[in-house]
Amino acid sequence: LDGRQYTPDALYNLSPAVRRLLDRRILQEASNPLNLLKRRIVDYVHQTYRKPGNRSPLFTICESEPRVVSTFQNFDSLLTPEDHVSRRPSDTYYVNRENCLRAHTSAHQHTLMKQGLDAFLVIGDVYRRDEVDKTHYPCFHQIEGVRLYSKEDLLGKKPVAEDPVAELFSSSPDPSRLPEKQETHSLDAVKATEIQLKHFLEALCDELFGKETEKRWVDAYFPFTHPSYELEIFYNGQWLEVLGCGIMEQKLLESAGVTDKIGWAFGIGLERIAMVLYSIPDIRLFWSTDTGFLSQFAGKLPGEDVKYKQISSHPQVIFDISFFLPSSTEFNDMTSDVYDTIRTIGGELVEQVKLTDEFENKKKGKKSQTYRIVYRSHEKALTKEETQHYVDLFLGLSPLKYRISRMRVIIAVLSLATVANSLYFHIAETEKKCFIEEIPDETMVTGNYKVQLYDPNTKGYGDYPNIGMHVEVKDPEDKVILSKLYTAEGRFTFTSNTPGEHVICIYSNSTAWFNGAQLRVHLDIQAGDHAQDYAQIAQKDKLNELQLRIRQLLDQVDQITKEQNYQRYREERFRQTSESTNSRVFYWSIAQVVVLAITGAWQMRHLRGFFEAKKLV
Repeated sequence: LDGRQYTPDALYNLSPAVRRLLDRRILQEASNPLNLLKRRIVDYVHQTYRKPGNRSPLFTICESEPRVVSTFQNFDSLLTPEDHVSRRPSDTYYVNRENCLRAHTSAHQHTLMKQGLDAFLVIGDVYRRDEVDKTHYPCFHQIEGVRLYSKEDLLGKKPVAEDPVAELFSSSPDPSRLPEKQETHSLDAVKATEIQLKHFLEALCDELFGKETEKRWVDAYFPFTHPSYELEIFYNGQWLEVLGCGIMEQKLLESAGVTDKIGWAFGIGLERIAMVLYSIPDIRLFWSTDTGFLSQFAGKLPGEDVKYKQISSHPQVIFDISFFLPSSTEFNDMTSDVYDTIRTIGGELVEQVKLTDEFENKKKGKKSQTYRIVYRSHEKALTKEETQHYVDLFLGLSPLKYRISRMRVIIAVLSLATVANSLYFHIAETEKKCFIEEIPDETMVTGNYKVQLYDPNTKGYGDYPNIGMHVEVKDPEDKVILSKLYTAEGRFTFTSNTPGEHVICIYSNSTAWFNGAQLRVHLDIQAGDHAQDYAQIAQKDKLNELQLRIRQLLDQVDQITKEQNYQRYREERFRQTSESTNSRVFYWSIAQVVVLAITGAWQMRHLRGFFEAKKLV
């Protein structure tokens, strides 16, 4: 790992997916938005905080520290209690009993202070066995800031011999700590340090989000600082946590050989800030190699205002998995293993893994868990068959590695009850584009569409209300059940009367002024209960939340019944086709035998006549 050899033991729990993340350093990729944010913060700190005489930057940048650290560095040096949850293998990636992947950049504080640094930023990737969703990932990136003050740095020199000067440490330490300070600190020193800390971070927040952004401080708890705070900003109508910080525990400084200084520390998660600044909706995008994503940030300066523009949106594919656990396996350990295994197998296609249920039957000694796995690709619409492959791999791997006694897969009800396609495509004027949808009978289908015209002047697609779209729908019997001309943006609706393949065709109206132009058509087809507008239904029928939910469940059950009936219909058609084919093959075989017999008899008769004519018999 990182060029060094380690001997794994029973605690080793690095999954192949995490090993792949270690091989890539996205903070060093110039076109990655995390690189832009890192440079923006570093540039601001270097320009704002200089050593006396403005000679050089005050803060040392440390971004080449080893990612494999000792358990002392990761936990003990930061005064993490022995029984703290973060020490569990279900929360931390262990290489062996003595080493692990750093869970925070704070793991380097002790070493750097021991080397004599008193103002530094530690930047790098950190690893935690966390839940899987749009805002959590096994690897993320932090900036850790530390600033130590001597008495003169913080409180100034004594100007006149008679004037009293505050001290860093109390002459008579309190036997127990107070909410506002540690046992050995003087109240004056703590207040002065707090002012310096909050001024530094509020100014940094102003640099990132603007001076008009509303901010507030919230009391918090961290094992290595006291008092501790969190800085929040008011963003999009809600308070958002930006960072955590506090006055460093004096015992931490003393263990590193620093006995005459007091300090503060803070930690910032870069992904959290970047998702807000650049409007990035999914943490997986930071690891994308898609040029459509990276090109939006390539060549940008750190201070530029860049907003991510989503290229396309594809539907989710949902699976629910439930299984029994061996009696010797704890819930927490299994949860972390499941997250890692699913991420390893599904890779970047896994959008979310959520533990939805845990149950223990103490009489029978049985434990069970249920997980919901959400797959979604940023590049294409996934099919159930593709994602089923990953689930099957998980089912095959799990009994060997995790000793799961029984497992079953429940396809999510919604994925059975709906047909959904969301896409856009390009067509020329009068060109027809058709789609085939397998739809049960008596099922309502809605389609939302929007047409845009290519403008060669702006080299982009714009809205033109004069464009019309003709929608034509044919049922499996080739009967036209919908044929209508719509405006440039709208919605069409029809109800199927016959189960089977329905053909939905779309083409533009013929208008001379954009003859030969290219159109972009955004289309979203929904079938089943998803085609219902339940907000409108609730308002129309005056339903409360419970009544509306019951209505939705009834509609879903009804749609499942229709889907099952349709599957029976398809099976019946397949059976009839098979029987008809078998019957035809049977009669064709009999016809072949008859023809061969007649031909043989005729040949024998002809051959006999030939021999008699030649007087050979």
